[in-house]
Amino acid sequence: MVASPRLLRSSRGIRSRVRPFTAGAAFALVSATMVVLAAPASAAVVTQGATPTQLAESLAGPGITVSGATFAGNGSAGGTFSGGDGIVGLGSGVVLSSGAISTVIGPNNQTGAGSNFGGAGDSDLNALSGATTSDAAVLDFNFVPTTNQVQFSYVFSSEEYNEFVGGGFNDSFGFFVNGTNCAEAGDPAMPITVDTINAGSNASLFIDNTDAHL
Repeated sequence: MVASPRLLRSSRGIRSRVRPFTAGAAFALVSATMVVLAAPASAAVVTQGATPTQLAESLAGPGITVSGATFAGNGSAGGTFSGGDGIVGLGSGVVLSSGAISTVIGPNNQTGAGSNFGGAGDSDLNALSGATTSDAAVLDFNFVPTTNQVQFSYVFSSEEYNEFVGGGFNDSFGFFVNGTNCAEAGDPAMPITVDTINAGSNASLFIDNTDAHL
């Protein structure tokens, strides 16, 4: 399993969990794309209403069979996007958010564009962030590839940057395969949160979008 992070800004309680990983006989690399965004980063087109299976298939891409897909979270907190090449570096993929994904479309000209649904958090995200999470968006599915490697790319975005870094609102993202979180960054490796990826920590992975250039 290879996770390739390109990080922007995060989101309050986002998790994608995939199970189980079964290697095949072939050796080609299969690539799939996942984008995790909150209001500060943007995409040209965001679409709600996809079923959990459709989301999983959009994420998995060719050469991977998915089954048993479920989504937990507010109905407006998950969907697909397109037209993101010049914005987040990924042309299309899946959007999961702690708020409404409709606010993903920029520009980032509001300081509080997120939503508060009052929904449940997630115990795994609590462990990653060191805090009690809320409004978790969880995409959970089984997948079986035809190769021995699978690569997922993601962008992490948050409305909590920059004012709440270290301030108790620690949005987090996890990508779990067979119970192991594969979304980490830095040396030593740290989970993906607002407090671990910012201008003062792992700054080479952080893009500040305060000026709404994305």
